[in-house]
Amino acid sequence: MLFAITGSNLFSQGFYVYTKDGLRQDYQSENVDSIVFYEKVVGDIEPGGSDNFIDGHEYVDLGLPSGLKWATCNVGASKPEEYGGYYAWGETTTKNSYRLATYKWCEGTKSTMTKYCTQSNYGTVDSLTTLTSSDDVATIKWGSKWRIPTEEEMEELVKNCTWTWATQGGKKGMTVTGPNGNSIFLPATGLRDDTDVFYREKYGYYWSATLGEFTSATACNLYFGSKNGSCQFCDRAGGLTVRPVTNGVENPDDENEEDEPIQEPDEEEVVIPEKPADTMEAVDLGLPSGLKWATCNVGATKPEEYGGYYAWGETEEKSDYDWDTYKWGISSSLTKYCTSSNYGTVDNKTVLDSEDDVAHVKLSDKWRMPTLDEIKELVNNCTWKWTTYNGVNGQLVTGPNGNSIFLPATGYRGGTDLYFRGSFGYYWSATLYEDNNIGAYGLGFSDSFHFWDRWGNRSYGFTVRPVTDGVENPDDENEEDKPIQKPDEEEVVTPEKPADTMEAVDLGLPCGLKWATCNVGASKPEEYGGYYAWGETEEKNEYSSETYKYYTSNTGYVNIASNISGTQYDVAHVKWGASWRIPTREEIAELVYYCTWQWTTYNGVNGYLVTGSNNNSIFLPAAGYREGTDFGARGSAGGYWSATLYESNSITAYNLYSPGGNIWDDIWNAWDDYSYRYYGFTVRPVTDGLLNDSEK
Repeated sequence: MLFAITGSNLFSQGFYVYTKDGLRQDYQSENVDSIVFYEKVVGDIEPGGSDNFIDGHEYVDLGLPSGLKWATCNVGASKPEEYGGYYAWGETTTKNSYRLATYKWCEGTKSTMTKYCTQSNYGTVDSLTTLTSSDDVATIKWGSKWRIPTEEEMEELVKNCTWTWATQGGKKGMTVTGPNGNSIFLPATGLRDDTDVFYREKYGYYWSATLGEFTSATACNLYFGSKNGSCQFCDRAGGLTVRPVTNGVENPDDENEEDEPIQEPDEEEVVIPEKPADTMEAVDLGLPSGLKWATCNVGATKPEEYGGYYAWGETEEKSDYDWDTYKWGISSSLTKYCTSSNYGTVDNKTVLDSEDDVAHVKLSDKWRMPTLDEIKELVNNCTWKWTTYNGVNGQLVTGPNGNSIFLPATGYRGGTDLYFRGSFGYYWSATLYEDNNIGAYGLGFSDSFHFWDRWGNRSYGFTVRPVTDGVENPDDENEEDKPIQKPDEEEVVTPEKPADTMEAVDLGLPCGLKWATCNVGASKPEEYGGYYAWGETEEKNEYSSETYKYYTSNTGYVNIASNISGTQYDVAHVKWGASWRIPTREEIAELVYYCTWQWTTYNGVNGYLVTGSNNNSIFLPAAGYREGTDFGARGSAGGYWSATLYESNSITAYNLYSPGGNIWDDIWNAWDDYSYRYYGFTVRPVTDGLLNDSEK
């Protein structure tokens, strides 16, 4: 029906439109051309907008098997790219500090949970495993038809959608596209810990409504970087964002019944024999050594089961994986498997004894943990395919003879928490990391890479895939399986630095910048040199926020400058003189983009040969980094400070971080990394021009 408004006497009149929610809209008749009444059909698109709204909030039907619909924005946001509010799990308001001391559902510690607890060692048991409506911020803020998704609903989003790293409205994040072609955008929100925000623009963290599986001090969350999302577990006290869901009906009042996990059909059926209840099968993959690999992990009965998590050299699972609970001492006072007095009592054991090998102890004398060299053989001689087997993500590993095993993406246990299950796999070898005895070598993989020459903290809980050569395990002569030393791919011809001079190398860079031949504190290209916190000019024994010169517990981090190159905070400038300085982020980017990078070994040290357009080169040793009193990644990655503060989070600064070898062939994003300012990184100086005579 159409009402035409006519008559000159109406031009001075107005009228009100009252809506059912009590609001009134005032219209002047001279501004109205006509009024149209129409029959509204659910699902119609109104002129100028979408009809997909519930209680004022828009949703998208992604075509998911469950029919669940996802909101277009986070709680507290008005646009898809806005971060919205950060909430501790089960809290419904934002706050200034996110830590256990301010968390609503505990009494200041992980062991004093007062609600949502299934284990007495974490607090008062009530067996609640899913948030009730009264503690669901989506329901409280948006209405009873909206809620936080469960872990299973997040798994459905992960498994049934395509994930594309993108930028929307100037913010980085994931475009998640459903089977029907519709999409939502999830910004990379980072998370809040105490008063700080971490990893914005790098990672997304979104709460589910589901309590942690292994510990009541954690809850499940959706996590993503530039790769597909996955479900992991975070401390409940942390501040994460929330993306609501709806099925169009009232939120049922908290029977707290858990949904059955949604099973994803296998992308391709993996044909692998299952392990009977009391036996372990060995698969001959056609490897050069003749070694056979088990079908299942220790503690599992099927290939897709994760099995047990064990600290290195321990043979039982536990609830807390930390140095305080580690059988073989703490990081500075190890009692077994130690080759340096810096780490404890030296016994020069580098391979696990049989009684400390969980595969040998749990299975039989014919089974054991693989050594580093045996893991390397598996990596280098097999094809690896990321797939899904019986609903579990992992790698299908196929040998030269066509036989296969499946390695589930187990994640790892650190402290009381479980990390990265479903997106990364971590498996122990039996071999100690000799460069830093707090670690041991292992196998690691994700959906896009796999590596054999990484090491993990011995106190962490990794899984174990046994091997057998068909004979009894020899009784522990402990002859060292030395890590295979890569032959030099090409001898690096790099000038050495005389004891009292430093040479500058012209690499033909567009800006004309010259790079030093050695690190600060080194006298040769292959020497690591000194490790310095950002803005500090002296080395020290411990690298932590407590020892950082520009941090106090009362005021937090002091912002000394956004660019310290050539200032009193620049260790290269202070140690070497006015012509030398720390490179900026942009100057490191220039080195990355305008040079070729080759992973090699120079005088027995791993690192990168960096060659400019004019064929001149420098060598950057894989110096790793320092955190606390420990060294990390030395020999397998390089950590080099830039002079540039990370603008989005001033407790961090940009650095060059370059993993090497056959792990990641690509260095292009290495210059865009950033780390806590208190970390100890090495420094490779640069100079803009000729050196002063006093500096030669």
